[in-house]
Amino acid sequence: GFLPGPVLLGLWESLTFYHTFGAVDAPLSFLIAPRANIAGQGYALLEMARVIILELHLPLNLLTFRIPSVVFGIVSLFLFFTICRRYFGSWPAIGATALLAVNQVFFQAGHMMTVLVISGATLLFVIERLQALEVRYWDVKAWAGFALSMAFVSLHYGPARIFAVILIGIWFGKVYWQFKGTPSSKPILHGIWTLGGYSAVAFLFILALLD
Repeated sequence: GFLPGPVLLGLWESLTFYHTFGAVDAPLSFLIAPRANIAGQGYALLEMARVIILELHLPLNLLTFRIPSVVFGIVSLFLFFTICRRYFGSWPAIGATALLAVNQVFFQAGHMMTVLVISGATLLFVIERLQALEVRYWDVKAWAGFALSMAFVSLHYGPARIFAVILIGIWFGKVYWQFKGTPSSKPILHGIWTLGGYSAVAFLFILALLD
């Protein structure tokens, strides 16, 4: 993440740069991006670069312009490591994370101001929360984090939203299949549906606050 990225602005980066710095005021918008494509605008976590540069009095160059993508690239590695460690243990997780860190496609995405790396980080956040809910399905904090992860993934790249919905459907289907037909598991299913409903309300509330 700390290695230098491309020395020239890419095509999609140029559109982000123009939209972020061409306006009189920082065009931060936490609305759900209507186009949700790679070259689209309206991604607040990406366009926060202008606020960071102005508030911290940093020089405007490629490194400072790309701060959000580098930060979310590092966050992605941390989330990926956390997910892998829960399934496989620490050493396999370290190896897998190291391979991801040196992957050229990931490195490129993490050093270019496009929505790819931010959407990837938010999708990993959704996966991490679903993974945590597998063993802590009664934990209100875990469900609150899940609602927050869904709010963030909804704001960005379209495919990430689709994958998140598919993963959530698989997770709830798996839970239902695991506990169905077992009388003693009815309270567990009831609790999951109840907390899941509350998290859906919290998700919509967060989106309304960001609107």
